[in-house]
Amino acid sequence: MEQRITQLEMDIAIIKANYCTKADLHEEINKQTKWIASIIIGTAGLTVALAKLLF
Repeated sequence: MEQRITQLEMDIAIIKANYCTKADLHEEINKQTKWIASIIIGTAGLTVALAKLLF
C-alpha cells in the first residue's frame, strides 16, 4: 500500500511539472499570432514587389 501511494505521489509530481498555466498558454498564442502576421505581411510585400517587376 505504501509503495502504491509513493508511486501515485511521483506520478502526480510529474503531471504537475508538465502543466502549463493560462498565462503560459496566452503568451505562446500571442507569439504565434505575431509570427504568423509577420509571415503574411512579408509574403504580401514580396508578392507586390514581384508583381511590379513582372508587370
